[in-house]
Amino acid sequence: KRLVFDWMPSTCGPADWDAFLKWLWTRSEVRDIVAERLAQQRRPCFALASHGNFLHNLLAKSGWNRTFLGNNAEAVAAVLSVDTSSGFGTLKVTAVYFNGFANPPLATFWMFLAFAILVVVALGILIARWRQRLATARCIHRG
Repeated sequence: KRLVFDWMPSTCGPADWDAFLKWLWTRSEVRDIVAERLAQQRRPCFALASHGNFLHNLLAKSGWNRTFLGNNAEAVAAVLSVDTSSGFGTLKVTAVYFNGFANPPLATFWMFLAFAILVVVALGILIARWRQRLATARCIHRG
């Protein structure tokens, strides 16, 4: 299903996982998906995307023992318990699917440096050609 931004509350913050779960459980669409999947004996599946610092703090409270989330680009799987009468319960990380990027600030630096070098070389070539054409035009004009 597509993302629905109509669900967003009118006010946000501060980050509060328990408040988020309570709010999420108020959404009839979410409760309907959970009930439907459980009736089919299937596990409901939702995706959550958020800033790495928030998720790191949240997951640390749930037994996550890693020091950092792969430079804000890590993908993990987790199980969130649910009681159809009261809502969501505890969260447990079950797997890491993507560990994030290896040192992205350094990679970004090298990409920027390579781009800057290409720009300088290209400008050097353009200036050299421009000077050559200018010199040729002066010779023809004098000639």
